[in-house]
Amino acid sequence: MIGALRTDTKSPGYLESPDASYAIAAAEIVAAMNIGSVATLPNGIKGWVAKQDSATESQLLLARSALRAVSNLETSELAQLFAEDTDTFDEWQTSVEQLRMRLE
Repeated sequence: MIGALRTDTKSPGYLESPDASYAIAAAEIVAAMNIGSVATLPNGIKGWVAKQDSATESQLLLARSALRAVSNLETSELAQLFAEDTDTFDEWQTSVEQLRMRLE
């Protein structure tokens, strides 16, 4: 999970779509650990997350940093792909922002 959040070490300068997707999934896990709720997670991961301690400050910082990289239109392929459709991009940005708030 932590490896997926280390977006800066995957592809310096440009974040490929698969790595960005993994980072979002990992950030969702950290957010679930942070708020103590697994309701939004797929069934396959709920049990594991429920057994974990609360998210550490370093995990939260790493997840927030990953989300900044993922949502950067200049360096994130995933953000660029969503930006091709304005309606979809707005929804995606909203979901990323909601995730970011769960990491606070």
